[in-house]
Amino acid sequence: MRKVYKKRYRGHRKKKTNWHVIVFFAIAIMLLSIVLAASVWGKASRESSDNNNNNNNNSNNTESSDYNINIYEDTYDIYIKSGDTLDLINSTYKQVFMPYPISAQPTISKPDTVIPVIRPMILPDATVMPTVEEPKIPSASNEKPTVPPPTTEPPATAAATAAPAAAKPTETTAAAAVPVAPIPTAPPILIPKDGNGAMIALTFDDGPSNYTNRIVEILAENDAKATFCVLGNRVANFEKTVKNIAEQGSQIIGHSWSHSDFRKIRSDQIIGELRYTNDAIFKITGIKPTLYRAPYGAYNANVKKISKDEGMSLIQWNVDPNDWRYRNENTVYNNIVSSVTEGAIILCHDIHATTLAAMERVIPILVEKGWKLVTVEELLGETEPGVVYYSATKSEK
Repeated sequence: MRKVYKKRYRGHRKKKTNWHVIVFFAIAIMLLSIVLAASVWGKASRESSDNNNNNNNNSNNTESSDYNINIYEDTYDIYIKSGDTLDLINSTYKQVFMPYPISAQPTISKPDTVIPVIRPMILPDATVMPTVEEPKIPSASNEKPTVPPPTTEPPATAAATAAPAAAKPTETTAAAAVPVAPIPTAPPILIPKDGNGAMIALTFDDGPSNYTNRIVEILAENDAKATFCVLGNRVANFEKTVKNIAEQGSQIIGHSWSHSDFRKIRSDQIIGELRYTNDAIFKITGIKPTLYRAPYGAYNANVKKISKDEGMSLIQWNVDPNDWRYRNENTVYNNIVSSVTEGAIILCHDIHATTLAAMERVIPILVEKGWKLVTVEELLGETEPGVVYYSATKSEK
C-alpha cells in the first residue's frame, strides 16, 4: 500500500482565530461606554436640577416686571406682575392694531431685564407686630449699614442677687440671657418744606389701572392736577378712567404703545408706537398730545430726531421715589416730600397699591405746605419738539 505523505509547510500554517477574546473585549468596551455615558448623563441631570432649583428660588424672591411689560419692576421700569397689581398690563403682550397708514405695526416684546422687587414681610399678627421697613439700597459711598446694638438685660433685682450662687439657671432664664435685636419700625414720617406757591408736577406712568380713578379723586379733593403717562394698549380697556382724568383737568400724554425700549427697535416702529398711542388718546379725549415719556426714560439721538420730526417733546423727571422698587407707602411718601424742589417733575407709577396709599398723604400735605401741583404742560409752558425736559429749569437739546 502506498503511503501518502502530506507536506507541511512551516510558517504557512493558517492560524485559528480566537473569537472568544474578541467578543470579551467588545463587551468590555461596550460596558465601559455605557458607564461613561451614564456618568455624563447623571452629571447633566444634577446640573439641570440645580439650575431649576436656583430659578425657582429666584422666582420666589423676585417679581416677574410681570412689567410691570416692569411692568417694568422695572421696570422697570420693567413691567412687574405682582399680587397687588392684578390689573397690571393685562394686555401687555397682546397686539391690538389700529388703522394707521404706516408700513409696520409696532412690535410688542418683553423687556430684556427684570427688576427684582422687595416684598414686604408678612407678619403673623398685623394688629400686634410693628411694621417692618423694607431695606434701602446701599449708597455709592459704600457706607456699611449700621447694626442696632443688642438689647441688654435689666439689672438683677435684690431677690435675684440673694439667690444661692450654686443654683442652676432654668431654661427660661438661660433663654432670656440671649440678646435679641429689636425689630425695625417704619421710617419716620417727614414734613415737606414750605412751597410758597411754587409749582411742581406729579407724573404717573404705565397706567391706567384700577388705582388711577382714586388718584384722580384725591387730586380733585385737593384742587390739584397731575400728568398721566399712559400706555396705548391699555387705553381702550380704561376708557372711562381716561375720560375722568381729562374731565378733572389733569393731563394725559403717551408712554408708548407697548413699553418697548426705543433704543432697541426700528425707527418705523418708534413712529408707530407714538402715533398709535396718540390716536388712542385722541379717540377718547379729542386731544392729541405733543409731549410723551419714553419707556424706561431711555432715548438716544435717533429717538430725539424722530420726536422732533413728529413734533413731540420728551418728558423725563428729576425726583424719583422708586415706588416700583420700594413697595412701602411710608418710604414712597418720605422719598417724595424730602426731595421736592421748585419746578420738579416727580416720577410715580399708578399701578401699585402702595403708591396709591402714599398719594393719600403726599398730595394733601404738599398742597397744605404751599406747593402748587400742576400738569407738566402748565409747568413747562411752551416746549420745543425733540427737546428732553427733566424739570422746569433743566432740559437737553
